Amino acid sequence: MTTPTLSATGIPVGGNTTIYIDASGKNLIRTPFVTVSGGFDYGFDLGASRITIAGNAYYSGKQYWEASNRVVQPGYTLINGELGWQSPDRHFRASVWVQNLLNAEHQLYILSSASGDTQVYARPRSVGVKLGVEF
Repeated sequence: MTTPTLSATGIPVGGNTTIYIDASGKNLIRTPFVTVSGGFDYGFDLGASRITIAGNAYYSGKQYWEASNRVVQPGYTLINGELGWQSPDRHFRASVWVQNLLNAEHQLYILSSASGDTQVYARPRSVGVKLGVEF
């Protein structure tokens, strides 16, 4: 729970103490009640070139990271997309992409231990360019 452990000098260390609990009625850890995902990929010719548009979205509901349901991650939505161009001879490609368009803050991992809770956050919004050549 949240009772600090005391060091030999009496100074509080960390914030958690290992205890046994009855987890009856608690939610299963790292298991959101709902997740939804979907995506699309569309291409069309523009003159002799090829244009592609792709995107996907993912929603994860609230989830708990330890058995007492004390550490909670709220629900979040991720949206990714890509806009691409391919040359008329199909040898060259270029595209721009974005991941986590909404800049949703969410954790990749949370660890609860006797010394405290540690969180590893996912990457914020990322934008990039891809270039390709086919021989």
